[in-house]
Amino acid sequence: MQRDGHPPAPTGAQLPPAILLQSDDWGLCAWSPDEEAWRENRQLVSSPTAADYCGSTLESPEEMRRLFALLAAHPGADGLPAVMQANYVLCAPDYERIRAENFRAWHGIELPAVPPRWARGDLIAAAHEGYRAGVWQPEYHGYTHGNTHRLLTLLQQRDPLAHHLFERECWPLHDEVCGAEYWQGVEPRHLARGLQLFERLFGFPARSFVPSCYITSPGLAGGLRRGGVRVLQAANRNGPPPDRRTALHTLRLRAEHAWHRRLARIPRDADFEPRGQSPHGTETPVWQATLARVEAAVARRGAAAISTHRLNYAHLDPTWVEASLAQLALLLKGIADRIPGAVYLTDWEYAQLVVTGASVEQRGPSLVFRNYTRQPCLVCVPPTSAPLESAALTDRGLTVVDARRGVVRVPPGCHQLASAVELPSRQAGTTAS
Repeated sequence: MQRDGHPPAPTGAQLPPAILLQSDDWGLCAWSPDEEAWRENRQLVSSPTAADYCGSTLESPEEMRRLFALLAAHPGADGLPAVMQANYVLCAPDYERIRAENFRAWHGIELPAVPPRWARGDLIAAAHEGYRAGVWQPEYHGYTHGNTHRLLTLLQQRDPLAHHLFERECWPLHDEVCGAEYWQGVEPRHLARGLQLFERLFGFPARSFVPSCYITSPGLAGGLRRGGVRVLQAANRNGPPPDRRTALHTLRLRAEHAWHRRLARIPRDADFEPRGQSPHGTETPVWQATLARVEAAVARRGAAAISTHRLNYAHLDPTWVEASLAQLALLLKGIADRIPGAVYLTDWEYAQLVVTGASVEQRGPSLVFRNYTRQPCLVCVPPTSAPLESAALTDRGLTVVDARRGVVRVPPGCHQLASAVELPSRQAGTTAS
């Protein structure tokens, strides 16, 4: 692949304009659990960005369903709805156990369980609804998002602000290091546990990943690859911690080779962060500025990856959410109007297409086969899909080449095939140390 992550299509392939919607922080129990904590936290920060994040909170199933309905109402040129890739964080601090052990050791509460003040209902069941509807693609953002070593250090040092926030079941808002899971290196057992838990919760392995705060560390790429991840989001933004170790750290990352050469790298081209801004409240609303960047990226290389955080769609101020959803609707309508032929793809679909010109992906109730070359191509159907039925495939011009391995020959074009999806049963209330 080229360094920017957007290689040219294979010879003879004509890919449609591709839109990738990537969204971070889903499942993260941050930043304020309720209005009482929000009122207090607003007094503790000074920057406008931190003030915006103070009102961010864990999503509710109701907020998720409103977002699902909006995405479903804006299909791409292929007739499939817009799909948002929701990058999940899976583990929150177990505040009671950490306090009981005098802050000497980390203990976590894993989804679908959450700390008491963060209870919202069954978020994973809601995610399954969106996945079945073809508008929600869970991917991996991290196990804790925050740096557990730094958190414990602040608490052991009796940092007054850290303790104030901890008592309100909040991550420290005031400490930059504390927000980035991999700032002080990779905890192998956390990485392995996070990827394992992701697959148990959602029924398939994570294939795409973005590190919290875009901070990477040596050893991360190998662990991701062993866990089944194949795509690195925001490749143009990721880097080592900005401290005195940067030069040495960068050399170690390069020495790994895997980070640059064995994960497909997709840059982020445009930010869509309305943050509660009314679409009528400024001369150039956020959606218009984002659309301009999306158009430019598509004109340059045929694709645009859009970054939009959960902060916009789950907030303690309902009017904030209303305004952000209104801006998203305008952005998606603008894409349909201004970029003829645009389709919404998952990262994994896009990665397949740019390498071979063909792809297969489970999108809601359908298996979607794409072949943008001029000759038949072979693809491998995901193992989580229903067993292949030769008759149904033949009706659409597809041919099963190897049923055991799920290999299908796909003629040129885009083909949809109904496919029941089995999602796993889950054990609630899992707690990990």
